[in-house]
Amino acid sequence: MMKANKICEFEFDAKQTAIQHEVFVCINQKKASFKLAIDTGCYDVILNIDLINIILDIDLGEKPKSRMITGATEPEIAYNIILDSIKLENIERKNFPALCKKFPKKISVDGILGRKFFEDLRLIFDFKKKNIEIERY
Repeated sequence: MMKANKICEFEFDAKQTAIQHEVFVCINQKKASFKLAIDTGCYDVILNIDLINIILDIDLGEKPKSRMITGATEPEIAYNIILDSIKLENIERKNFPALCKKFPKKISVDGILGRKFFEDLRLIFDFKKKNIEIERY
């Protein structure tokens, strides 16, 4: 079992119903880091379509494969993509399936890091230390 790696700290208020955790990841070996929110209620990795078109240079093609997903308020269309790589700290996934969709302007992250990224990992939310750690099973 690998040693747990602390990836971020968060503040927790007992009055909150949700905690937003933002981490920086490297996608397709780009030198820029992208801010993704960890969302354990979401299965997929979902990226803002603007990021795909402009920064990552991923071509969706003329008729991209899509599927309906449940958005924050209503069903939305998301497009299937494959990321060459996505890396968080020392955890890297290659040829990783993800989705992309248009994010509202009020959303301040580049995407969502869902449960699929963490499938063979254990996420530890330590409320006393106010941090999140990752370790392999």
